Amino acid sequence: MPRPRRPISTKQIRARLLRDARRQLWEEQNGCCWWCGKEIDLYLDPNHPLAATIDHLIPVSVGGKDVLSNLVVAHRVCNEARGNRMPPASALKVRMRAAEH
Repeated sequence: MPRPRRPISTKQIRARLLRDARRQLWEEQNGCCWWCGKEIDLYLDPNHPLAATIDHLIPVSVGGKDVLSNLVVAHRVCNEARGNRMPPASALKVRMRAAEH
């Protein structure tokens, strides 16, 4: 007799969406970090400083959403260095234009 399935948590759903978005964003950004412009290896250990992470242009802590137009791929070290500060307006304009295409 099959075991009953446990409900999927919001955290699990969010993790799946971001995992799928990572590759899509990486391809849109030609495999480069949004902040430093250097190549990102998707297959590095997730804890490696140069591993791919999803970064919110407008941080969640200040009202940013989990939508593709607000997400970019960045190295872990670049993402952590920025923290929850707002990016320059020029970075937002470039990302919003890219999301329209």
